[in-house]
Amino acid sequence: GVRGTAVVRPVLETEPVALFFGVWSKYKGIEVLLDAFALVRRQLPEARLILAGAPGADIDVETVLERARLLGNVDTKPGYVPIDDVAALFDVARVVVTPYIRATQSGVAHLAFTFGRPVISSDIGDLPDVIAHRVTGLLCEPQDTDALAAAMVELLEDRALAARLGQAG
Repeated sequence: GVRGTAVVRPVLETEPVALFFGVWSKYKGIEVLLDAFALVRRQLPEARLILAGAPGADIDVETVLERARLLGNVDTKPGYVPIDDVAALFDVARVVVTPYIRATQSGVAHLAFTFGRPVISSDIGDLPDVIAHRVTGLLCEPQDTDALAAAMVELLEDRALAARLGQAG
């Protein structure tokens, strides 16, 4: 597990940064996330997105990297993330995004709550059992780019709400 000594700053001290953490895979909605982030940047030009994790076999990594470069304000960290580097990723993030198209569960949501971060997630599989809408995060329909973007803007703009949801997690 993650060591208890890893301390991350409170959500209230974060910049408007969203984190996608885990395997880059089609079913995890990484393309939907990039589409949504394009909409987020129109409303919040200072917003940033971090994509960290190992690329899966079903995704064209070069396409993801190129789209991220064209969008701007996207930090890509393709590859396995060593356990010692995990806390630093969550430290800079105000919110964690799990825009999955298919899902049974997400260890990432539990990890986000460990670090006091709210989760924006698809309302799919067992995710609503873990993420309570407007209590520990925000839920939106899978593949709904507009709803995902709106949820991201809301929590990236409203630091106090993001902090409250993250603490509840």
